[in-house]
Amino acid sequence: MTVCVLGGYGTFGRLIVEALLDRQIDVAIVGRHQEALEAMLTHLRRVYPAEQCRGLVCDIEQDISAVFTQLQPQ
Repeated sequence: MTVCVLGGYGTFGRLIVEALLDRQIDVAIVGRHQEALEAMLTHLRRVYPAEQCRGLVCDIEQDISAVFTQLQPQ
């Protein structure tokens, strides 16, 4: 199972992401800001397995269905 956390690199989102990862739940962080997302993923991958967390940049202006397609298991 993968949980999608919108804005997972913010203060509250980060707490949610880390709580999920602590429970070995895979996380996909989705947000508008590429730099903030990359910084968060860099931090998380020092502590958690890299394959357990991934990130996607998305904005409300985009087709959200494309984002969910990227979240499908490979």
